[in-house]
Amino acid sequence: MKKIINALSIAVIIGFILGFSAPLAHITANRYIQYKMFRLVAIHLQRYLNRWIALTIIILFVLSVVSLVAKFIWKSFTSNVGKGHAESEGKLLAFLENGSRMKLIKKTAISIVLFLVILNISIVIDSKMNIAGRPNVILVVCETLRADHLGCYGYERDTTKNIDSFANDTFTFKNAYAQAPSTMPSMWNIVTSKYQSPYRAKDECVTIAEYFKSNNYRTGAFLSHHYFEGTKANLQQGFDVYDAKCKKDNHKMSARPAKSITESTIKWIEQNRKKPFFVWLVYFDPHDPYVPPAEFRGHYNKEAYFSRDRRAQGIGYRGTSNHLVSKAHRQFLINAYDEEIRYFDHQIGRLFSYLKRSGQYDNSIIILTADHGEELGDNGGRWDHCQLLSQEEIWVPLLIKMPYKNKKVEIENTVQTIDIYPTLTECLKKVGIPNYYNTFEGKSLTPLLNGEQLDDVCFAASFWRNQLCIVMGNYKYWTWGNREYLTNIKTGEVITDSTIRKKLKSTLTKVCNQYLTDKNYYARTVENLKSIGYLR
Repeated sequence: MKKIINALSIAVIIGFILGFSAPLAHITANRYIQYKMFRLVAIHLQRYLNRWIALTIIILFVLSVVSLVAKFIWKSFTSNVGKGHAESEGKLLAFLENGSRMKLIKKTAISIVLFLVILNISIVIDSKMNIAGRPNVILVVCETLRADHLGCYGYERDTTKNIDSFANDTFTFKNAYAQAPSTMPSMWNIVTSKYQSPYRAKDECVTIAEYFKSNNYRTGAFLSHHYFEGTKANLQQGFDVYDAKCKKDNHKMSARPAKSITESTIKWIEQNRKKPFFVWLVYFDPHDPYVPPAEFRGHYNKEAYFSRDRRAQGIGYRGTSNHLVSKAHRQFLINAYDEEIRYFDHQIGRLFSYLKRSGQYDNSIIILTADHGEELGDNGGRWDHCQLLSQEEIWVPLLIKMPYKNKKVEIENTVQTIDIYPTLTECLKKVGIPNYYNTFEGKSLTPLLNGEQLDDVCFAASFWRNQLCIVMGNYKYWTWGNREYLTNIKTGEVITDSTIRKKLKSTLTKVCNQYLTDKNYYARTVENLKSIGYLR
């Protein structure tokens, strides 16, 4: 029995040493200690240390069993082999029976076990803490959703009955912009509040999920995009559940339908509703190919013309003249795109209905936005996205529902999707403003939510490849290589006023100088997106 206790003590120490290096590296790289995110420090230590110590003890037990079996087998060997084994066993026994050495080892092992017991109990107590009154937070991002195809943004079609109803309970930002017309960088922008969120999000960028996890929220993500699978995007940090498992269709695009996202989310919320939760949903509809489920197909397209040409990137990429489609074909695709929006709207309506039935709608912060828009034969016959900083590609919806404030308020100020993260941290002041708050590159919109005005000038800046643009009020300044454009986005007219041009250009230059520190970022991002098949 004494030998077993001694062996277990050694195993505990070995497991601790092996298990401590991994979380220490992660904690240091993510600056959890520097940012005083002590809950994440404790969770990572618990996860790795428990695993490695248990693994080491199991391995020791297996080796002990193997040794006993080998002992019987070796007895049938030659006397020399038996003698060698006996000598080895004798040395091991001598090590385990050394009084002074084993006393130190056992004291060390007991200290480690006590540390782990206290750590585990502390985390259990922390997780049971009474944090009633904190709102749930639901962040919905829809792929490729143009603001001007929603009824609450003035669209004449019945594409978004549920979202329009939801808008009656929200602050509806009429002039919100994505920072890139591409899914991957735009998503990083949203969850890190950085203009140049790296291709693989850097560890030191504290994600929105890590913020909520460090404040004792349950965290879940349900994503319909296979580019977010695994650790290649590095956005899984801070999530208790990170569900990005998607099949690919024959266009090598994600094929997880909106229904799957809604049902997985409802199931997860039902399991975690006893504590405040943060959940991030990414719906792939209405990304091309524009093929809604059968029950939604045909609402606008009464006849199945052009049924094989639904992959926008293949029919009008970059709008080259030989890829231009007929007027009828273009309308068919727009109809199919709108049918996809109706399908998404139906599924988000199911989520809203569940939240209301379960009593979680009123006490939740719900944000609905998009990662970018879509070219639908606009700008010289262009289709798809990842091309221009045009209104069609970067103007997105942004609706924010605050707890117990079910009233529609339309806000005309120019805002950005990188403003979402800092807005949430200020909305949850009772939780605490993080000490990395000053690293956010977006601004909090809480003054606008409180009926006040922002102290800073309202603008939105977007960047893609060799293009830069800034929107301020009704004016948009856009540079593309050596070309410059200044337009009124409400009327479409070209503006020649040099004073307005100078003001917008100066603001854009300041933003670039302050935040675009990696001059090769966009070129590298494009190459990385090509390497995973996202771009041609």
